[in-house]
Amino acid sequence: MLYQFVAPTSGTYVFDTLTPGVNTVLYVWDGCGGPELACNDNFVEPPDGNLGSLVGVELGAGDMVVVVVDSYSSSGGFTLDAAGPVPDGNCCARRGVPGCQVSDVELCVCAIDDWCCTFGWDRLCVAEAMSLCGAQCG
Repeated sequence: MLYQFVAPTSGTYVFDTLTPGVNTVLYVWDGCGGPELACNDNFVEPPDGNLGSLVGVELGAGDMVVVVVDSYSSSGGFTLDAAGPVPDGNCCARRGVPGCQVSDVELCVCAIDDWCCTFGWDRLCVAEAMSLCGAQCG
């Protein structure tokens, strides 16, 4: 499936297909037939049972991208979610071990994406906190 998205404002936009039980791959192309900007397969690996995908892309106001959702099986439906622009983290700040100021959210995100806790808390980590861990950042 192909979806066109035009960014209303500049910032990082997150697209995901984290529908339980559906195995997807996400691609984001720069315009129709343009170069690939992002790709993800199996953002959250089993044993969680979620084979969905999540990508984040930096877009300028008015930028048009094509989001491609591919699947390893033709059965089962998926939901494509889009969020953005992702805030640069009013509730999520750097500290000794980078993470969210809410320890439960930090533990949740770090379990999903160790990069956020090992290297640095960035916009994608904030997006993960908002979409996967229930944090209200911003």
